[in-house]
Amino acid sequence: MRIRALVQGILLLASTAAHVAEAQTLYGLEFNGGAGGGAFVELDRIAGSDVSLIGNAAALTAARGMAMDPTTGVLYALQSVGGASSTDLYTLDPSIGAATFVATIFDTGGTANPPVRDLTFDGAGQLWGVTGQAGVFATSVLAIDKASGVAQAPLASTAGDREQTIAYRGADRELWVYSADGLGNHFLERVDRNSGAKTNVPLAGAGPSSRVLGLVHDPIDDVFRFFTLGAAYWTLSPAGVQTDTGNTGARPYIGLAFDRVTTAEEVFVDGFESGDVSSWSSSTP
Repeated sequence: MRIRALVQGILLLASTAAHVAEAQTLYGLEFNGGAGGGAFVELDRIAGSDVSLIGNAAALTAARGMAMDPTTGVLYALQSVGGASSTDLYTLDPSIGAATFVATIFDTGGTANPPVRDLTFDGAGQLWGVTGQAGVFATSVLAIDKASGVAQAPLASTAGDREQTIAYRGADRELWVYSADGLGNHFLERVDRNSGAKTNVPLAGAGPSSRVLGLVHDPIDDVFRFFTLGAAYWTLSPAGVQTDTGNTGARPYIGLAFDRVTTAEEVFVDGFESGDVSSWSSSTP
């Protein structure tokens, strides 16, 4: 029985690894698309260039983050409201880019609107956000109910007070926050989802001089990818190496999310170890 369980586990690991190794779809959502909404596109994962224009998210005239729920395949996005004083949560149809309102994000008391600036999902389908530099729960990482928009009390604060972006990396089951301060310094932190404990990751290489937009983890190459306000396409390694790819997108994309892939939870019976074997999201479980 133990041998059969082990063999089944090895086969499932191999199947998952092969699936993750396949080329997946990277979606991009335009920053501040204005009247008519932001462009919703398929992007080349390596070059950051447009593959195709899927449609316009008409309701998202001031889009912020975007993330794919790995447990359902539903794509979520943010709309900044009232001059960035509050944030609305939407779902996006990945086939046409149509946006559907879900809820305005409120605190648990229902009286304040955290200014959420980016989204990610973990492997269990929990939605996480990171807030901007003003308002309630400023510069914080917090859990959000994806159905009601209710935001829990902050799990942790961010090192930088602006340009906050967030992604989830399944290899360590932690949230990763990339932020900046008013002097142009950047910070990379790992945040434990349970305790809120933070680990600073020293950065190497010259960082971007333009505003950082959405962050997503790419499990194929195990790097984080993001655009700047100038539409430059960058990578950031888990070791903290910041690299300008030299490529420029057609637009500045503030929302990045990979399509749904198999997010397997390896369960070995009879006392064997269990754990996540893949990651995907926003934006990336």
